[in-house]
Amino acid sequence: LADAVPGAAGKDTTIARYLEHWLTKTLPQAVAAGNLAQSTLDSYRDNAEKHIVPEDGEPTLRHVRLADLSGPMVREWQHRLGKKPSGQGRRKLREGETELPPPPPLSPRTVAYCRSILHKALTDAVRDEAAGLERNVAALVKPPKKRQKRARPTISPDDAGTLLVAMGEDRLWCY
Repeated sequence: LADAVPGAAGKDTTIARYLEHWLTKTLPQAVAAGNLAQSTLDSYRDNAEKHIVPEDGEPTLRHVRLADLSGPMVREWQHRLGKKPSGQGRRKLREGETELPPPPPLSPRTVAYCRSILHKALTDAVRDEAAGLERNVAALVKPPKKRQKRARPTISPDDAGTLLVAMGEDRLWCY
């Protein structure tokens, strides 16, 4: 049992290496024990590979040592992740367009979900005493808030008054 976490608990362990161990060893054990759904593990794996420790591109925590990760590093990663283009841009030109607009950035919900995955992984690392971790630095960083959409009035105050006057003349107006 001493080698149950080979290479995943040393002081030089990177985030990428620990997440690889977490996604291939720790979480499958949780699935087998009935403590985690397989679909959740699949979602964690997909998002970790795309947004937390991608092979290429930015932002990434891939090469950061687990023991060196700090709150400000997580905050900066989360901030940059919020500017990363999503893969859901339009694929067809609209009338009058000569080129497609750039895809929108990742939603605050996706960024918060990725932070949540990192938080869960670090919680398990602290529990397993990986790399001598004593606290979860992701807990020091708040997730982004959902973008607020401005409510547009669907009827102007003048039109509402006109409508109420017109309704008042109908015998069933209150219904």
